[in-house]
Amino acid sequence: FIIIDWEKGAVSLGPNKEPAFQVSLLWDSEHQQLIVDNGALTHLVDLLKRHTNGLTSRAINSLIRRAADAVTNLAHENSNIKTHVRMEGGIPPLVHLLEFSDTKVQRAAAGALRTLAFKNDENKNQIVECNALPTLILMLRSEDAAIHYEA
Repeated sequence: FIIIDWEKGAVSLGPNKEPAFQVSLLWDSEHQQLIVDNGALTHLVDLLKRHTNGLTSRAINSLIRRAADAVTNLAHENSNIKTHVRMEGGIPPLVHLLEFSDTKVQRAAAGALRTLAFKNDENKNQIVECNALPTLILMLRSEDAAIHYEA
């Protein structure tokens, strides 16, 4: 988990502890920037890249999905954070996760990409350059309503 310790003003990886909050639960725009300013995006992008190690388990899949969800939540209606995600290298691993074996991870990645692309032409261009469109089109044709919605 990404941990925010408000008393110390620190961001770290570790188990859920008080007075910490999971990033994926935070939507408040004031806290969004504080979280990013304390280095959370670097950790989140690193988590998104874990799928390339070839290791998969329910725990790893859950961690990757939660990282994608946290990116979605942090970038929601925040153009600066959307740009920051791109600059941290977060778009390519999200595009790769569209073809992940776990459909929950696929949905989370698609949702994050949708949020990052909304009202951000540079992010849209990078998503296209990473060749996400063929996979997203296939997802739109999915019979799974949740996958269809996220694409």
